[in-house]
Amino acid sequence: MTPQHLATILRDSGAISSESVYAAFAAIRREAFAPKFWVRAADGVRSCLTHSDDHDANEAWLKAVYEDNSLVTHLDKHGVAVSSSSQPTVMARMLDAIDAAPGHQVLEIGTGTGYNAALLCHLVGDTNVFSVDIDPEVVETARERLKSEGYQPRLAAGDGRTAQIGGPWDRLIATCGVRTVPPEWIRQCKPGAIMVLNIGYALARLEVSSDRTATGHFVAGYSAFMFARDAANAADPGLRIDTTALTSLRSYTEQIPTQIHSEAFQVILSLLAPNLTHLRLGPNRSAFAHVDGTRLLAEHDLLRGDLNVWDEVIAAYHRWSNWGFPNLHDMTVALTTEGHLDLQPRQAAEPKPV
Repeated sequence: MTPQHLATILRDSGAISSESVYAAFAAIRREAFAPKFWVRAADGVRSCLTHSDDHDANEAWLKAVYEDNSLVTHLDKHGVAVSSSSQPTVMARMLDAIDAAPGHQVLEIGTGTGYNAALLCHLVGDTNVFSVDIDPEVVETARERLKSEGYQPRLAAGDGRTAQIGGPWDRLIATCGVRTVPPEWIRQCKPGAIMVLNIGYALARLEVSSDRTATGHFVAGYSAFMFARDAANAADPGLRIDTTALTSLRSYTEQIPTQIHSEAFQVILSLLAPNLTHLRLGPNRSAFAHVDGTRLLAEHDLLRGDLNVWDEVIAAYHRWSNWGFPNLHDMTVALTTEGHLDLQPRQAAEPKPV
């Protein structure tokens, strides 16, 4: 497997439409940025693959590097994944959407392995790329690997959600998930700048206006990056839901729409109610977690947990229902200067983005 092979797969699948993005994927060696990573098998067991002198082990590692999967590259002390190399299909769609050209000043939030930064360097030039990551160790490792491949973008350790990094930027790409868009991102962009972000579980392309608002559309359906985390290495609290404890809570009988358990609603809820996390547990069974720590389990026509959580869930569902259950490609998105999200159904006469 080679970079050329991966680039061809991505182009043939429709993830890449730009010749410049194709050339970048064909030129950059992903294996240089993932000498060691963890993958999860179908049974849920995580195994480690690494560059090795053993022929068979090395072949297994190289094969996994060039498959269209995300690669977990860092675990915290609890064994929780905190950094990764994103799925190439998602990376390709984001790079296609951001439409970066030589000379554009690009800010990347979430350096990770440095692989995406290398792709950006190929597109716009080393001196035009600035990448920031919360983890200093991750930044230094990425710096070394980028340099070994001939790239020297500007890198820094810090919280990209709040840091005043400079700019103004022509392009901003975030390779970590956010529940709400930090207003600093919009303020640091030039009028006409393009931002490609993973908001909740959706991938959005936004163009910044002269008044520092932004409007755009969604690039793809369900998309889940690791959520941005703080310097204390804490994972997003909403991602951990103890369903065992929920089953012991007070129960309530309620008519629960089956669409509540769908992936489509999981995405819509992440946009309409960013303080909630939705964990799909199977047919007609979902758990919901609020950032304040309250929890809810919904299964068939039974609720267990905090009904205030249910009020938010069902309010989002009714809003989606009143729109006619549109998918993301039938929605538009707008951001205020403070990063507040306005989601609306696309007018019937308005053409969809290509």
